[in-house]
Amino acid sequence: YALVGSSLVTALVLVLAAIRRRQTEGLSVTERVYEDLVMWVRRLLRLERLAHQTPHEFAGVVAQQVPRSQNAVQQIASLYVQERFSGKPVSEEEAESAWSEARPAIWRRWFGLRFDTIRRFWRVLVPANPAPPPEEMDGYQQ
Repeated sequence: YALVGSSLVTALVLVLAAIRRRQTEGLSVTERVYEDLVMWVRRLLRLERLAHQTPHEFAGVVAQQVPRSQNAVQQIASLYVQERFSGKPVSEEEAESAWSEARPAIWRRWFGLRFDTIRRFWRVLVPANPAPPPEEMDGYQQ
């Protein structure tokens, strides 16, 4: 069963990678990095980029939710805007480097949110200070 399970997971990963490659085909590195940022933030943190938001406004929203990624996310937005709207060449290495910094921070935030949910659920099930057992019940000794 383990072999079948690992084979299915591997096949799923390959299919998803192929779909993602097809979606980003024809994009520059900087455009792909920005699209990856938007996609992963949407999937993991449920933050949608609104139609009226500029890339910088969206980066600000992401930075509020993931403070550790603030510099990297702002850099990704700036590089994207520069390439897309000014026509000036940008460093692909800078874009990749910024994404390499932002991605783990986004994942850490996702794990943190999941852990908080589990911790709140656990506190409901297992109170921190359980009531001591009563020594007497209605005047009768146990």
